[in-house]
Amino acid sequence: QLVHSVLTNYNPHSAYVSLNEWDGSHCAQCGRRIRSEEASSCEGCDCDLCDECGERCEGCDELRCSDCTEPCEVCRARHCRGSLDTTARGRAVCSNCRDVCPGCQASFPKDELDSDGRCPTCSTVEETDDPAPETQAAEAIPL
Repeated sequence: QLVHSVLTNYNPHSAYVSLNEWDGSHCAQCGRRIRSEEASSCEGCDCDLCDECGERCEGCDELRCSDCTEPCEVCRARHCRGSLDTTARGRAVCSNCRDVCPGCQASFPKDELDSDGRCPTCSTVEETDDPAPETQAAEAIPL
């Protein structure tokens, strides 16, 4: 009678652990069965993760699943979406891969800056401000 009463009163919405979780849960990434005391939880979506599938965000160090991270388009390190900035060109870039142009003081991905750290606009302006070499030579010769 005791077994019968437990089995007839069980339902998946009760305060008890559901029957399919008695042996643990499944990792949301690889599907491997993991015991509940060994499972980690993604801090983005709360899915269960095994110790091999969870990864730390390079920006905030929170544990995330692969669905809650994406790579920085410069360094390719995995970050949660909150740790990446979207550039004017729509690129997702981490703070380590951005720098400020000394000319206009705007922030750009490091791979878009020239060797002097200038953005494409300021680099072009600097080139056009310099007199052409032929002009310098012509000015140096007295007529």
